[in-house]
Amino acid sequence: MAKKAATKSPRSTRTLRQNETGAHIGRWIRNETRYAIYARDACTCQYCGKQMELGSPELQLDHVVARARGGSNAATNVVTSCSDCNEHKGDKTLALAFNKATVQRVEKSARALTKEERTIGKAIDAARKVSVNARRAITLAGVPF
Repeated sequence: MAKKAATKSPRSTRTLRQNETGAHIGRWIRNETRYAIYARDACTCQYCGKQMELGSPELQLDHVVARARGGSNAATNVVTSCSDCNEHKGDKTLALAFNKATVQRVEKSARALTKEERTIGKAIDAARKVSVNARRAITLAGVPF
């Protein structure tokens, strides 16, 4: 019997999509950690300084040291970025992608999460889940909203 050819792992080609709560489907990071990082960085792109709203499609997380270059998913290696800066950086190093002032700002921002930031992340995640469950209950009851 012939062996099946090896297929490419879906992880390597998966794209991140959002469900109705804004939570990412196919997550590589827990939602509460994602929201804690957003809180730490005040929903501001750490590369260009652009302020974004929670739930905005432009609001993204970026690995300071790209996964392709051996970077981890730890909060100390992940910062908030806008989609333009995230795309611009790609898997380049900070020094190749941005100027020295930006590199220093990002290195200062990429730090461990405080207990307070983790609590905020958990609260945001819980609130978003409650909101989704409430919408589902209203929909099931046939009440438009």
